[in-house]
Amino acid sequence: MRSQNPPNLRWLINDGDNFAEHAGAVLFSPDDLGQLAAKTTDWQAYGLYVGDWAEQGQTWSVWVIRRADLGLDFAALGLAVSVTPLRDLIARVGSDTAQLLTKARQLLRWQDEHKFCSRCGTPTQTNRASAAAICPNCRYRQYPRIQPCTITAVLRTIDGAPHILLAQHHRAQQSGMYSLLAGFVEIGETLEQCAVREVHEEVGMTVANLRYLTSQPWAYPSNLMVGFAADFVSGDVVWDTRELTDARFFNLATLNTQDDAIPTADSPLLPVKGTISRFIIEQLKQQFAQQFSQ
Repeated sequence: MRSQNPPNLRWLINDGDNFAEHAGAVLFSPDDLGQLAAKTTDWQAYGLYVGDWAEQGQTWSVWVIRRADLGLDFAALGLAVSVTPLRDLIARVGSDTAQLLTKARQLLRWQDEHKFCSRCGTPTQTNRASAAAICPNCRYRQYPRIQPCTITAVLRTIDGAPHILLAQHHRAQQSGMYSLLAGFVEIGETLEQCAVREVHEEVGMTVANLRYLTSQPWAYPSNLMVGFAADFVSGDVVWDTRELTDARFFNLATLNTQDDAIPTADSPLLPVKGTISRFIIEQLKQQFAQQFSQ
């Protein structure tokens, strides 16, 4: 017998790297799905548990499900539903919602990439509550894993003013966006060693005095971004042309972090709001502005 949708159940509906939203919300209730809600009574067979969501004195159990698994036809529901890329959602939803969506995408990617046991090759079974991939043959359990990365703001005082190093990656050449330096932690490295190595590899500089700033889960592909600030020590800016098209120091005071900022030579296009890179840039700009105002 199928289990019924509990009253506190809420759905995230995934479509690849996109999520469905309606009336500005990404969480769907059984009532939102109308007659098609009957299909979600098998929610434990299709969905993956993402986490609990508390809002306005209520706590909901949030699960993610693929649109294709339920054959959802939004037009038939009579809902004004749009399917929006995750990157665009992160830029405009709150941090808690962004984290919920990021986790959901990471769990689905984990499920897609672990359909077979890495020990014996047997097709795995998914524990929907923990997202573990379980081998029915050798009983080996694989749990969702993350890939740690560092992202570093290199700071340097030039003519008495604080400057920050920003780089443009090949993939951002068309948009003109500049960002911080980032890279994956290698086996045997500490987070600090990774940050120092990545800066040296990408722009040929030596840094010191690393300070932890913040972190962010990131769904491309399944990362935990760990943010640092570091002080410039030595070296010229010589960027790795295999990854970057430009890298230079920008005066923090002249960087325009307004949403409608028009890029200029002194203030390039910055990463979208909601990303750890944008958060770090804004926090450092604010920090130094307060120091100079005192």
